[in-house]
Amino acid sequence: MSRSNSVVEEEFSEEFIYSQDDPLQEDDNVTALLPIDNYHNLSDTHNIDNKPKQLGLSQNELPNGLFGCWLLVAVRDFKGHSSGKEMGKWGVSGNNTEQFLHSCWLLSKQYLKREVIFTADESGVAMPSWSSRSVPQEDDFVRFALFNDKANHRCYTVDKVTASLLQNWRSKEVHLLLHVYSLSVNNKSVFKTVCEILLQPEDRDKAGAVTNKALAVLAQKLRDIHSDSWQANNIAWMMWANTICCSAPHRQEELLLEAPPVHLIKLFSVKELPRLKSIRRSFAVAHSVNIGYHDEIVSLREAFEDLDITVQNLLVKMQLVKRCLESLEQRNRTGESFISAAEEAVQVQESELGVSLAGRVRDMDDIDH
Repeated sequence: MSRSNSVVEEEFSEEFIYSQDDPLQEDDNVTALLPIDNYHNLSDTHNIDNKPKQLGLSQNELPNGLFGCWLLVAVRDFKGHSSGKEMGKWGVSGNNTEQFLHSCWLLSKQYLKREVIFTADESGVAMPSWSSRSVPQEDDFVRFALFNDKANHRCYTVDKVTASLLQNWRSKEVHLLLHVYSLSVNNKSVFKTVCEILLQPEDRDKAGAVTNKALAVLAQKLRDIHSDSWQANNIAWMMWANTICCSAPHRQEELLLEAPPVHLIKLFSVKELPRLKSIRRSFAVAHSVNIGYHDEIVSLREAFEDLDITVQNLLVKMQLVKRCLESLEQRNRTGESFISAAEEAVQVQESELGVSLAGRVRDMDDIDH
């Protein structure tokens, strides 16, 4: 990229620096006073820990804490960058060094991007590359921040901040310089190299747009990574590549490994893997076998229904026969009762004459035999 340093600085001063109006994130463990009238239209102080505000707090008063000072915060592209964005004045305090630095980190991390590291190539030249961490963590803060004590004309890294130093800074103003891509980018020349290799590596036309050739190369890289999972026509891959080129440079490597963006996902379809195809064929065979069993079951059910109808008819006839037998049995009982009554009616009985005659008969001894 054959451009002067002034052109590079002007071109990237807005693109790679956060806006002053970006809201500051909150955390339960931070106590700090921050000017917020610009974006909340509230009072001129804000207690980050969400506790009830103390009466009388203002921009001239620090929150409670053993150590506290005013930080004049600026965001820089590289060490020595003098025209970076000034973020404002923060009042930060803590009861020890760790709490103070933790508060600084929580307020600063939203302005930091992916760390740039340098490794030597085969010829021994240091070449910039992205850190393995896509988002800086608190233990990386030492590689991004500098405390500039202009009163003593000295700069301190995070690991050099001590309790005695914080004691000297109490209620004073100290400049906090946040380096977007880490302190490894130590001058404008190095930043220009970072821009050429990492921040704007694609070929661009005179208007600054990515060339079709660069988009085709990136689209092919996307195919190499995702062709096993996604399929689409060439224009969809080119649109995906263009979306990545338009994103923040420090996120492009991470976006290469992610799924298609939401607004393009409808242009892609999930590609079936060979194993998935085999599984689908197995399911088709299983469906065929299952349908065969189903036909047999239907035949058995229909035969059972026919048998059930036959049995129901047989039961009806058996009930009819049963009722006939019960009727015959009842008629038999009735006839028997009639016969018994008639038999009693014709029974032979001894008359009164016979009784009287029988009374006259005397028993005599047999003398003749």
